[in-house]
Amino acid sequence: MTRLRKLVDSSNASLSLYVQVLANVSPYCQVTDPRDRSYAFLGFQPDPRVFIHPSYSLGEKEVATDVARSIIEGSESLDHILGALFP
Repeated sequence: MTRLRKLVDSSNASLSLYVQVLANVSPYCQVTDPRDRSYAFLGFQPDPRVFIHPSYSLGEKEVATDVARSIIEGSESLDHILGALFP
């Protein structure tokens, strides 16, 4: 986690980097609750316009949809999501 924090700090903590971490790092994290893959890196999310509130009452797909929706609506752009899918 320290290497990841250094990467985030050195990259000026962009929202795009946060989305890249969600797309490329979280799938390899060992978790007991799959929703934690979406919530584990919230501390790295730097954009105050993007508000992601953890809700364990939602299912795994609903959490992923909620996170993506929050990123798109908060940033008013698909660029961060598309950048993670098509680097």
